[in-house]
Amino acid sequence: MNQKHLKHVSQYFNLGTPIQTPTRIHGGLLHIMWCLDTDKGSYAIKQLSKDIDLQDDQVIKNYELSEQIASSFIMKNVPGVCALLQSDKHLLMIDGSGYLVYPWVNAKALDKDEINEGQALIIASLLAKMHLINLHLESIGEPEFDIHDNKHITNLIKQSTQMQLPFADILNSKLSILLEINKSYLGSIAVLKKHTVIGHGDLDQKNVVDGQKAASIN
Repeated sequence: MNQKHLKHVSQYFNLGTPIQTPTRIHGGLLHIMWCLDTDKGSYAIKQLSKDIDLQDDQVIKNYELSEQIASSFIMKNVPGVCALLQSDKHLLMIDGSGYLVYPWVNAKALDKDEINEGQALIIASLLAKMHLINLHLESIGEPEFDIHDNKHITNLIKQSTQMQLPFADILNSKLSILLEINKSYLGSIAVLKKHTVIGHGDLDQKNVVDGQKAASIN
């Protein structure tokens, strides 16, 4: 990790004095994660990927909004992990690089080969609790809906056949069902727009850490 950046991050978030070199934590698909031990505690530092356009103000706003949502759910007793806040901001920019700092959690991400029915029920109950909270944030705009008419869907399935895609036969065999589902979906959009539910867009097992007492979402 860039030592100049490390010093800046530590001072900005008042993390204390590092007691050893940060350890690289592998496993993320996009960003770089570091474990930092200081005289005040342990922290997870997320160094955002250089593929992220941090010159785009909307990208910055989205990262801040994501942490605001996480913080709001935690305040409603949903177990989770939220980035540290300093000067009303979670994301620290240094020389074009972005950093988010989280309290270190002694747990492990759920492995898809180890997950059991009990863990799946815990994840489902957490998701249901998030939906029932009916969280509202002024910074969240109107929801967007993907709208495709049945003709477009039929053409896409025809293209899958022409391209000899492995799932083309299944799509063709279920065409009438897919079109009926889409018709019902299009007819429900007006109702869906009346109620906005803030949840977790990727509550896959890799985004759940399993501790001794409870699961937490990230």
